[in-house]
Amino acid sequence: MKDQGCVVAFSKKDMLPVKGVSVNDWCFFSCVPTGHGLIDNQRIAQLLVDVNYKGFFAVEVDTLHPSYAFRELEVVAESVQELKNISARCQY
Repeated sequence: MKDQGCVVAFSKKDMLPVKGVSVNDWCFFSCVPTGHGLIDNQRIAQLLVDVNYKGFFAVEVDTLHPSYAFRELEVVAESVQELKNISARCQY
């Protein structure tokens, strides 16, 4: 695809700090389901709508927060559902 000076894909993850892990460690901020972390996902989505973003939107999950250990499929499913809810609340 030729670069036309626009964003064609957006990946997001929600995260929380892990108690007892150094802020210098990569996994200090670990993934949680969309809507359960520090990220204002509704605001990000509305900003994308406001600039007429039409690209791909993906959920990113890497190191899970200990509260969600070994629950990757659940985290992804819950995140996808929350993104649908967020989209429904956006003002188009």
